[in-house]
Amino acid sequence: MNTAAPIVVLALSRVLLGERVKPVQLVGIVLSCAGVLWILVGGDLHRLRTLTFHLGDVLMLVAITAWGLYSVLMKKHGHLLPQRASFLVTIAMACALLFPLAATERAEWDAFLTLSPMALALLIYVGTFPSVIAFLLWNRAVMIIGPSRASIYLNLIVLFAAILGALVLGERVTLAHVVGGILVMGGVYLATAPTPFRWSRRPTQFETPEVRSSFVAGDGKTVTRPAKRNPNK
Repeated sequence: MNTAAPIVVLALSRVLLGERVKPVQLVGIVLSCAGVLWILVGGDLHRLRTLTFHLGDVLMLVAITAWGLYSVLMKKHGHLLPQRASFLVTIAMACALLFPLAATERAEWDAFLTLSPMALALLIYVGTFPSVIAFLLWNRAVMIIGPSRASIYLNLIVLFAAILGALVLGERVTLAHVVGGILVMGGVYLATAPTPFRWSRRPTQFETPEVRSSFVAGDGKTVTRPAKRNPNK
């Protein structure tokens, strides 16, 4: 479900921001999503036949759409407030919306008070890095490169999860992970690189600033002079 985020953001950016979608961006998004899908099915496309959709899938699509709308609106109106101030307003609104749900789970508060030190450390990590630092970096990235380019990096979550699963949990790295990772990285590059497939070349003698222009003067003599440099370069 998370792989649909770049597509949703791209569509919303086109509608709300009027951003032009380049063909290479579409190719990169499709390639990256294909890589994520390849990792999820373990390289066996026949598993797609067994996929079923439930209420949770619908909720995920709603969440992704809300996330895409948040990202696009951040780009459109994020300059109206300082970055930290806008993030503080977002946190305040989230706390107000989640408080009634938290109140209904007050029966679990006793269990919260008896959490182990490791569980408390995990809660502190979740409340600090993914919930605060990652959001601040995301908002900053959206303001700099735009929501369309920023959203394609979300597909790296699956790749990083596979890598960390192998390093931390000892999970086996399969050929599907390698192939899918290559597709994801290639798609991210195509969708985010300003000028993919452009390579540098040596300028010809007619393109170098040292080339001299020549003209025939009134007395018939050929006069050469250095070419004028572009002051904008």
